[in-house]
Amino acid sequence: MVTRLVTASLVFAIAIADAAPVIEVRATCAAELASEPAHLRTLRGELAQALARTTATASYTLDVSLVRLGVATVGRELEVRAEVRAMLSDAHGKIRWSSTSRSAARGPAADRIRLQRDAVSAAARDLARSVRAHCCTR
Repeated sequence: MVTRLVTASLVFAIAIADAAPVIEVRATCAAELASEPAHLRTLRGELAQALARTTATASYTLDVSLVRLGVATVGRELEVRAEVRAMLSDAHGKIRWSSTSRSAARGPAADRIRLQRDAVSAAARDLARSVRAHCCTR
């Protein structure tokens, strides 16, 4: 009897969780950045992690694009700047919100890959904060 009750409770909880509104993330990169898939994985992963424990008020699609990843030498260091643009649309395809997030990371030239990852991650986290503020319950 107890086993049936626990099983029924789990099935009910899973059904409620599956029915909850979600934010589907679709990530892309600008053409000149598409040759490096690690940036896209970083962007998608950071957004998924940042939005994982949020509950949306409705079902949304978040279209995100890494549009710029620039590297400049500043003295003996590298400065990496990332720019991410996003549009949030509802289940009917109507755009509800759009934004651009920028970030920068600076460090030794030998850490170029880490700096790029850090800049993309910071832009994604900043964007996730804005998404949560616009479409999610707390």
